[in-house]
Amino acid sequence: MSVNKMTQAQIIKFVELYGDSECLWNISCQEYKDCYVRDKALKETSEEMNIDGFGPREVVQKAKNIRSPYYQEIRKISNSKKSGVSTENVCKPKVPWLDILDAFFEEGF
Repeated sequence: MSVNKMTQAQIIKFVELYGDSECLWNISCQEYKDCYVRDKALKETSEEMNIDGFGPREVVQKAKNIRSPYYQEIRKISNSKKSGVSTENVCKPKVPWLDILDAFFEEGF
């Protein structure tokens, strides 16, 4: 399976699994610098996803692919707030997993 062809449910599951493995995204985490711990976390994440052809390399690639739309949505929201619109008219995120990412992206993803 291509890393770009996940369903929304699979992406949400991926984001939750990736977020649970702090060593993959939190640069201030001690295990972040330990390649063996990181490799193990990548393998566990790929196994939990249970998708044919989705291995540790694909986990890394998918994480990179998710960063771009995340930051685009954050930028849209920020620009909307700066424009002076009322809070009810602030841009609403289009990706359902944005709130999940917010929980750990701010810490170093």
